[in-house]
Amino acid sequence: MFATSAAPLRRSTSVRYAEIETMQWVWREAPCHWHNAVTLYFRDVPFLKLLPSGSWTDPVRVDYWLDRLRRGRRIPPPVCIITEQGAYYLRDGNHRFEALAAYFGPHAPLALVRIALAHPTVGHAFTRHRYGCASTGFYEAYTLQRVGVPALPRRWQYDRTLAMPPTSASAAAAGASATN
Repeated sequence: MFATSAAPLRRSTSVRYAEIETMQWVWREAPCHWHNAVTLYFRDVPFLKLLPSGSWTDPVRVDYWLDRLRRGRRIPPPVCIITEQGAYYLRDGNHRFEALAAYFGPHAPLALVRIALAHPTVGHAFTRHRYGCASTGFYEAYTLQRVGVPALPRRWQYDRTLAMPPTSASAAAAGASATN
């Protein structure tokens, strides 16, 4: 007689997060070009919206994070970016994702998890790239790229032996030293 509604999503109170560890990851372990190019925003999202990168995960490392969850210890929220489809692609945290899936078990579809959403600053964007070859297979990943900024000519990027055009100050100094 009454329609049953889907169970509401809820944040697990047994999972504790250490946001400071995620911020430290950006400064210590993230690619160097991320510094001052991304801002982290922490939020709770449905577990089902997380999209793992598909990289290999070490079972020992997954067990480490699962043990921390079971002991009630804090874990860093995974670092994600939002895709064109609205999913949250994991840039860091695939082992924690696997541990959370094992921890929640059949209740994973109802869980809300804390993530660190990496948002690019002005002049940067996460773009999708395809890697691999036909024989080994292809995979896609999102990388941080500079956008809207004219690139330096290739010769200035790679050939450090080219002399820069003299500035008026350096030309004047060279002329003054030649006369003395």
